[in-house]
Amino acid sequence: MEEIGIDDVAIRKGQTYATAIYDFRDHHLIALLGGRDGGPLKEWLKSHNKVRLVARDRASAYASAISEALPGCVQVADRFHLLQNLLGYMKDIFKEEMPPQIYIQDGNISEKAPEKILKEKTPEGSFLESLHYDNAPPVDPSGNVIAYDNKKHDLNSAQYQHQEKTREKNSN
Repeated sequence: MEEIGIDDVAIRKGQTYATAIYDFRDHHLIALLGGRDGGPLKEWLKSHNKVRLVARDRASAYASAISEALPGCVQVADRFHLLQNLLGYMKDIFKEEMPPQIYIQDGNISEKAPEKILKEKTPEGSFLESLHYDNAPPVDPSGNVIAYDNKKHDLNSAQYQHQEKTREKNSN
């Protein structure tokens, strides 16, 4: 095998990583080495000295391991990182060439920001009346306002039972 790909993979994300070596042509896994510091990769490459091309990510540990173990080997970016590099360059070009803001009004590009027109929308009175909305606070059978505190209450608790009896006494 003369052409391989190298990438790091997470065994346990954020904690344990490994180096995956795969066949460049059909992408089947050849070896899985512990860590991603380049040491195990360097040893593996020394024992596989027929490798002439390596597709890899941008990790400097991999670059130096390949250069030390196989000085004549061609190193290229794998297609994911090649695309990442290309997109990065394109973003830089767009940032230089494009204005910081683009305004579009009625399907046309405008030099200035369009004016905002605020329209107040209020429903018709007849619509509100048809809802039969009552905003009055709730009252008990005696007409006393019931205040809620948005807490969950145990209606069977001794405290609640005592308060209910007190309300009944006061209403008589």
